[in-house]
Amino acid sequence: MKNTILLFAAILLISIGVYAQKYSKVSKNPAWDYQYKNVGKISSIALALKNVSLTYERSIKPRLTGLLAVGYKFSGGWTPSLFKDQSASILLGIKGIKGFSITPEVRYYLRSCENQTPNGFYTSIYLRYMNFNSGLDFTYYPNYPNKEEVYYFNADARFNEYGVGFLIGYQLLIKKRFVIDFMMIGPRYSWIKMKYDFDENISKKFLTDLEGYLQSIVDRFEIDHKVEIDKSGIKDASVSFNFTNVRFGISLGYSF
Repeated sequence: MKNTILLFAAILLISIGVYAQKYSKVSKNPAWDYQYKNVGKISSIALALKNVSLTYERSIKPRLTGLLAVGYKFSGGWTPSLFKDQSASILLGIKGIKGFSITPEVRYYLRSCENQTPNGFYTSIYLRYMNFNSGLDFTYYPNYPNKEEVYYFNADARFNEYGVGFLIGYQLLIKKRFVIDFMMIGPRYSWIKMKYDFDENISKKFLTDLEGYLQSIVDRFEIDHKVEIDKSGIKDASVSFNFTNVRFGISLGYSF
């Protein structure tokens, strides 16, 4: 999966490079400055997930801009189907996920526009930091598939991600001021750490079964990684792994 994404991205970059080279030959003014150097945007897709994501874009020089996106996820009761494995000895319920994200980005547009705002096809490099937390409910059957013995645990979970990636997209300009930013594909490589703080003592057997439960989730993404929980305390546990993710979306904005 990871190799497929990288190959697809490479093909897109080569295609865009050919387009840019062709465009530069016919452009009479390759370095126009922008009349409106600032763009404020809000992500429309994020709103549907109770996540407010705001972006500020500033022109640094013709074709080159810097961006900073800040998002906040409001808590909501939701358990992704990815974590609903009814055949496992552990059943997980997520009370709600909330937290924030910060995404700085440097973007290069493949064309310049006279007396307008940055628009058209672009490529960019971005960093990503996310800090999410949630309340978790565990139902544990230690002798699974025998369900006569059952335990219930509650935990506070923290999720941190550090990522780096590149993005390919198109910013559409409407009537000189309004923009629609189509972030088409933005693969990134992330370093992730999850930590659980339980409300009572937990057994090493539970942590071992939790390792297997998390490993089954990682395997669904076809990631070559072995999950190992750091059993540093009786009431807490942590797990770290690397992950290939994708950034995409549609934002609406206004230039000034």
